[in-house]
Amino acid sequence: MDRMAKPPEFLRVAIVTERPILRRVFVRLLETLSRNIEIDVAADCCDVLLLDLGACECEAAESAIVDCVDQRPNTRVVGVVDEQDDEVVDTIMASGAVGVVVKSTPPSVLVESLTLLLDGEQCRPAPVREISRLDVPETVRAQLTAREQKMLRLISGGQSIGYVARELGLTRARVVTDMRRIMATVRGKH
Repeated sequence: MDRMAKPPEFLRVAIVTERPILRRVFVRLLETLSRNIEIDVAADCCDVLLLDLGACECEAAESAIVDCVDQRPNTRVVGVVDEQDDEVVDTIMASGAVGVVVKSTPPSVLVESLTLLLDGEQCRPAPVREISRLDVPETVRAQLTAREQKMLRLISGGQSIGYVARELGLTRARVVTDMRRIMATVRGKH
């Protein structure tokens, strides 16, 4: 079966991770879908493989995806990452994955992404804006987590607090609190 072909009526899905909580979350998300799915089958006999890449860098992500695709040419490999990084997402897709899902994405978006992937489509997160619009020095950027950088990009790009909260799966109050801390760091007061 070509990796881009329509999936069979009964899908075998493997979740490759060392993190039990991540496994439980994806099992529950997959169980919400109206599909004939066998979850947690062996990685060598599955139709779709969800590969936990965590917070790895481009080189490690590329190596992991290429190995999976080479070893399982008939399997649709999907990279699961902790936080969105456009360079890592591009690398994963270029390495042969049919999709990338970001673990920190709201559950409704994860379900939508998984549905597309199980239907035989490709799926990846939309690229995010660069922080450069704010001219934040690299030394300051290094003090921010990937989620804080994404939050800053979204806010600086004109998105509302409500939009950022929905996008990151946070409460509006949490976004406001985090933005205060982020701005203190950007201004050199943290």
